[in-house]
Amino acid sequence: GDVYKRQKYNLLEERISLIGSMPIPVGIAELSVLFTSIFPSASFTYPPHVMVTARYSPASPYIYGMTYHSVTNTGVSIDFSATILEPGHYLDFSLRS
Repeated sequence: GDVYKRQKYNLLEERISLIGSMPIPVGIAELSVLFTSIFPSASFTYPPHVMVTARYSPASPYIYGMTYHSVTNTGVSIDFSATILEPGHYLDFSLRS
């Protein structure tokens, strides 16, 4: 019982969890994001578990779709359904090793 709890605790302690955001640049339809551009100390031996969500400005007349793919140990690629035409939109990232 206690040995299992200690092993499970140590495993969870070794995991890295990072949460951050970045503005979506205007004039792009795709984007490659290096994890260190959001988390300067990010360092992963293997590709982390990644969740990316988009927050769009309520003032925008447009709605954009977003997908992410090609996760590596250093970054992720993001595609939008159309060219981003106005500022005020953000990408939120959650990474876990």
